[in-house]
Formats: sequence, C-alpha cells, structure tokens
Amino acid sequence: RFRPDDDLALGQKIKAAGFRQKLVTAKQLLSVEWYPDFKSALQGFEKNAFAGLNYSVSLSLFAVFVCSFSVILPFKLLARLTSFCYFVYMV
Repeated sequence: RFRPDDDLALGQKIKAAGFRQKLVTAKQLLSVEWYPDFKSALQGFEKNAFAGLNYSVSLSLFAVFVCSFSVILPFKLLARLTSFCYFVYMV
C-alpha cells in the first residue's frame, strides 16, 4: 500500500530491527520539482500531515485545535492587554 510517509516508515522498521542508518548527500546528481504550484503544495502538505498523524481523525482534529488556538490566543491576549492599558491610562 502506498503511503506518502513510506520513507519514514522504512526508517522506523530499519531502526526497530537494530540496524544503523547513514546519510549521503547527492545534490549535484539529483533534481526534483517539489510542487508545481501553490494549490498542489497545500494538498501535499495536507496529505503528508494526515499521514504523519498516522491517519488518526481524532489526532488530526486535536492538531487543528492546537494550531488554531496558538494563532488566535495571542490576538485575544493582545486585545485584553490593550483594553487594560487603556483603562489604566484613563484612571
């Protein structure tokens, strides 16, 4: 079965079997187009993120919640701090 994270799964199996891995670079020998356009990049990230979370819907929903919370929370805190500073300035 094809998985977008098959290289990671292979590495985990090699490590679990007790073998060691090495890394070799070949920048001059290989050229790959990552994504042709922005829409394809978003679809690829979506697919790979879901695979990286082991195709778990609950874990994916939790990740979306945490990411959303981490983006929204600073603005809410900034709004409260601004209103607090305005109140202190007026007193």
